Amino acid sequence: MKQQAMMELVPRKLRELEKEYGIRILYAAESGSRAWGTHTPDSDFDVRFIYIRPREDYLRLDPVRDVLEFPIEDGWDMCGWDIRKLLQLLMKSNSQIYEWFDSPVVYLDEGFSRRFRPVLEAYFSKKTAVYHYLHQARLKIKKQHKAGDQIKVKHYLYAVQHLASVRWVLDRGEPVPVSIQKLMPCLPEAIRQQLERLMEMKARQVWTDPIHELDDWQAQQDQEISGILEKMPPEEEKSWEMLDQFFLEELERLR
Repeated sequence: MKQQAMMELVPRKLRELEKEYGIRILYAAESGSRAWGTHTPDSDFDVRFIYIRPREDYLRLDPVRDVLEFPIEDGWDMCGWDIRKLLQLLMKSNSQIYEWFDSPVVYLDEGFSRRFRPVLEAYFSKKTAVYHYLHQARLKIKKQHKAGDQIKVKHYLYAVQHLASVRWVLDRGEPVPVSIQKLMPCLPEAIRQQLERLMEMKARQVWTDPIHELDDWQAQQDQEISGILEKMPPEEEKSWEMLDQFFLEELERLR
């Protein structure tokens, strides 16, 4: 399946979901490798969407499930979040949200991202983002160490990507761009060349021999970033006010 075909198929599927579940989909975009620019022809399509339910559903005493998940079929991986869940997670500066709203592949957006942008910017937490991407990098590095003599190319690739994301946040103090190409300037030249090599390798092979230059750099980065985190002061606690107001405004649009 090609991206061009998905630009027609996904919106059609989303409209079917609206009718089936009685919801309105506000935004839908590609996530994962096809958004990062690290995909191969056989990579899944990771469709993520935000939806809102009728006003009455938010007044029920019994809670309504706030996620729509579907089995992966024919390379499609679809998942949706209720707007209430979106805003609750944004209160915690969830890094996934920033990635979804920076995706280069948007399937549906009727002005929601434009309205949402000021709220996104207001709730970005530099410290939370550093914690998140360092944790993601450590997960991939842990898998490298468990692998033995042969290591999955993608585990190296994504560990470097996540560490580059940390450097972006520390250097610029702003949300991480979803495109891996935009992160390249955050890396030393030698590591950038290794990353480009990994991206080429991923398209033709699954495994690689250990890359000692990357192993050493990853360990050095982990130690350095950990030290920086220890010295970062607590951030000012955010208020729910702006999120509450945005939620009510979106509900009013349903009238």
